[in-house]
Amino acid sequence: MSETNNAKRNFFPIILFSICVVLFLFFQVHQIVIQEIISSKTPIWWLMVLLAFSYFADNLRLKHKGMYITTIFLPLLTLMLWTGPYTACFFTAFLSLFRLNQVKLPFFAGANRYLFRFSVHFLMFFVPIIVFQVSIPFFLQLALYIVLAEITNVLLINIVTPVIEPGKKKISKEVLSLFLIETALQLMVIPYLSLMKALITYEFSYAKAFFYMIPLVHLLYYGMIRFHAGYTAGLEEHRKLDRMRVGLENMLGIVRTIRTTDDRVSILKNALTLFAQTMGYEKAIISLINFEESKINRIASYGIDDADFKAISRMNALRPFYDIAFQDRFLFGETYFIPEEADPFSGAESPIYVFPGQKIWIKKKNLPLWKPKDLFIVPFFNEKQEVIGYVSLDNPISGERPTIEDAQLAKIFSDQISRIVEASNEYQIVLEKSKRDMMTGLYNHSTFFDILQEKIREADFKHPLSLILFDIDDFKKYNDAYGHQAGDKVIIRVAEIMKQSVPYNAYLSRYGGEEFALLLPETGKLAAIRQGDLILSRISSEVIHEKPITLSAGVATAPEDGFQPSTIVSSADNSLYRAKRTGKNRIIAS
Repeated sequence: MSETNNAKRNFFPIILFSICVVLFLFFQVHQIVIQEIISSKTPIWWLMVLLAFSYFADNLRLKHKGMYITTIFLPLLTLMLWTGPYTACFFTAFLSLFRLNQVKLPFFAGANRYLFRFSVHFLMFFVPIIVFQVSIPFFLQLALYIVLAEITNVLLINIVTPVIEPGKKKISKEVLSLFLIETALQLMVIPYLSLMKALITYEFSYAKAFFYMIPLVHLLYYGMIRFHAGYTAGLEEHRKLDRMRVGLENMLGIVRTIRTTDDRVSILKNALTLFAQTMGYEKAIISLINFEESKINRIASYGIDDADFKAISRMNALRPFYDIAFQDRFLFGETYFIPEEADPFSGAESPIYVFPGQKIWIKKKNLPLWKPKDLFIVPFFNEKQEVIGYVSLDNPISGERPTIEDAQLAKIFSDQISRIVEASNEYQIVLEKSKRDMMTGLYNHSTFFDILQEKIREADFKHPLSLILFDIDDFKKYNDAYGHQAGDKVIIRVAEIMKQSVPYNAYLSRYGGEEFALLLPETGKLAAIRQGDLILSRISSEVIHEKPITLSAGVATAPEDGFQPSTIVSSADNSLYRAKRTGKNRIIAS
């Protein structure tokens, strides 16, 4: 399908240009242009002035709601009055080929762009010439010419082109608004043009004063367009701020409902919808980061169909995506923006999903437009300011890349998203997984230290905290004799027996490799030794490969052996190695 669309996109300008060539030859436009110039007796220097003015006007880039306003009409109509409609049409189309600030493209793509621009300008101003064959007053001829030219432009750009090139701007309220604005502006100069025609035709002396005011009229015309563009931009900014205010109010309302429902996924989808709509993006995804399993879990989406969402969900490898995308060089305020041209994923399998039929915007100078592989990532954090996930936004409605103001607003929304995520069941599952050792299901090393730091602050001589470190005896020899898979089975079996042997308020973790740690709140040293003996006894009764499994253990107690986590761990570790040196399969206290 994409190859078919590319073929249409490549040959559409050629077809348009071919139509222009046929019209040019059939109506012998070249001969008519020569006749118009000769019969008008326009001095060459004055023709050059008019062409220069046309060229200047064509390079004015005025925008309305992200679309460019046509600025060529006044100079075109002025040239038409001095020479003729065919001359004005031909030279206006010809001058469009030399427009400034054009991005360099490969030869074929560049040639297509030139052909398309010339063809649109030629047809836009050639088709309405028929009105000058109708016997009606001149000002009505001008009015009809302007309206028909605008209609032809809309037909070519916003009706025919989107059929050939999906993603181009289709007919919409914004397009119709621009059509009405442009047409009204062009119609406003008809009285002046009528007076200019009288001056040129009859050389009325009183009209010369008006003619000499050409620069002022042109300036007024330009000023009106600028004023309207500025007014429209201000109005749009006001609407944007109002939309943001309403969006934030609704978001806070959603946050307040967290405690009243267990359907966190629906809450997240509603929040994400508000987020994307307020920010002006067509697609968005909330993703959770699971560092323990090195995966990305997609939990909610907006504007994405099921097939695309499943495809994105399968792209769940955390690395190298996280290491590359979250680099400081891509920091944008408190968000991350990775432009397509940075190409940070070259040499690696791209983690970027490009949606079928996604808009492809043509970049202009000083106008940062969105590209299909741009990434706009808004991270959110837990209470420890650790990244727990992110919202990725795609397909901006404006077609433009985010501004720093967009990044600041996105951060406000992401803070609310993080509150909802932290309260969601999905996050709690991911959070719990991140605390656990994948092989045994016990707490992992980092979680052990978090719990130790918390519990040791609560410990005193009336409420002691004991730590037992265990190590499987001769585990390396066992691994060498039976292989690593057999060794993993031993570790898993030891963990299962230990889980069945510890009290309800204990915290059991895999400390690392073949080592385990057991935290016993409200437990003194003697009680900890008895608990350790029980575990050693149960483990030693287990036989794998006709060989019993044994453990060595070391005990330390806070605050008796110290008040700092590092001190307690060091004390228990020393006791463990004394148990190893004195025969193994025993427990020793510090």
